[in-house]
Amino acid sequence: MPDRLLKALVLMRASTLLGAAFLVLALAQPGAPTTLVAGAAILATAGLLATVYVALQAAAPELTVGSRSHQHREVLSSMAAPRHPNTAGRPRTRAPSLPETAA
Repeated sequence: MPDRLLKALVLMRASTLLGAAFLVLALAQPGAPTTLVAGAAILATAGLLATVYVALQAAAPELTVGSRSHQHREVLSSMAAPRHPNTAGRPRTRAPSLPETAA
C-alpha cells in the first residue's frame, strides 16, 4: 500500500510540474491565446487525473490472506469455560442423544 501511494504522489507531482511548465511556456510566448488555453487545459487534465488516481489508490486497500486472523483467532492453549448453565464442567454435544439402556 505505501508503494502505491508513493507512486501516485510522484505521478501527481510530476504531472502538475509538467502542466505548470507548459503553462509558463504558453504565457511567455506573446500572441497566440490558444497556447494559453491549451496550457490551462493540460494543467487541469493532469491535476484531475492525478487526483483520481490518488483517490482510487487510497480507497482500495489490498486484502491479503490472514490479514484478519489475529482479530479472530481462538485461544487453543486453554480450554474455554462452559457457557451453558446445565453443563457440569464439560461442553454439551450438539444433538443430545437418548440415554442408552444396558442390555
